[in-house]
Amino acid sequence: MKFIDANHIRQEKIQSDICIIGAGPAGITLAAKLAVSGLNIILVESGGPQRDDEVNELNSLSIQSNLTYRDSKSLRNRQIGGTANIWAGRVVPFVFNDSLDDEWDDLKNDILSYYNDAFKIFGIDTEIQNEHPQNKNEPTDKIKFVTHHWGANWNKGFDTYEKLDSMLSTENWKSRISFTYIGNLPKKFHFRNTNYMSPMSGVELATELRNHDAYIT
Repeated sequence: MKFIDANHIRQEKIQSDICIIGAGPAGITLAAKLAVSGLNIILVESGGPQRDDEVNELNSLSIQSNLTYRDSKSLRNRQIGGTANIWAGRVVPFVFNDSLDDEWDDLKNDILSYYNDAFKIFGIDTEIQNEHPQNKNEPTDKIKFVTHHWGANWNKGFDTYEKLDSMLSTENWKSRISFTYIGNLPKKFHFRNTNYMSPMSGVELATELRNHDAYIT
């Protein structure tokens, strides 16, 4: 595989059999799969190996909606690896259950056949996959929310976690939900009503996540 900085190319055209736009997880995976085909593959990415604020200005957009959105710059990343560079190690497989529409039934086996490949590409132990049905809560049970981060950047969603932590100080919410945070925290930030756990990874993390009902992302 050869890296070429297009800023230093003078030719007007680059010939290839297949051109893939975007060197995020999907683009890189597709390029890696096609690399053994013998075809001439070009993978095009607007950013470089490191994040560049000037390049990321391409993410600037005007949002016209009554819904509240976080800024587009913190949620998208133009560089090799794409937005996966700010995922903080989160890879959450799709969970099939009876509540899904029947139309998913035809796709289920097709999708699951690629899971082992996906886990290998991300370097994840395939035993982490959770094949057990989700817990069936009684109406009186608390809903157990969880999230985890390796990064301690405030833009990871700590404004939301802070608000959730504050809500849990009231009896109304404390009796209905619980929230567990796993990972690193920004400097001088402390939870008061949230279950805090030190960073985990691998099977230990997967096992802990299974003890909860919903993952906040």
